[in-house]
Amino acid sequence: MAYLTKYTFLKLCKKLEINCEIDLNLFIDNIYEDHYLFEILNKKQIKFLFVHKLLLQDESKFIIDYYQKMPEKKDQQNYVLEKGGKPKYHVSDSCEYLQKKFIGFIIPIEIKKIGNEAIEEFRS
Repeated sequence: MAYLTKYTFLKLCKKLEINCEIDLNLFIDNIYEDHYLFEILNKKQIKFLFVHKLLLQDESKFIIDYYQKMPEKKDQQNYVLEKGGKPKYHVSDSCEYLQKKFIGFIIPIEIKKIGNEAIEEFRS
């Protein structure tokens, strides 16, 4: 299973809309069997827990409803290290691409005007 970054998961949770009001009975039946927790949390936090449960409950439904195949990135020729290609998926939270400290060195406009060969020479 691919590693989902915290940012992407939070974005997905915010995207999912819940059309019903979550009352105490729904909370106890579907989220957590403790009415004290329901009284401590605010509506936004309760909705967030409910969305978490919905997303993680059924993996096949999650893939059918929310998974989107990412198109290949095209090289925009704006940065020295930008190459395009297939997106990188993270197998674990120790993936080198999650820890990478990317510095975007911009390719000057003068070099872009010359053409693709000049951009490749500048990159190398």
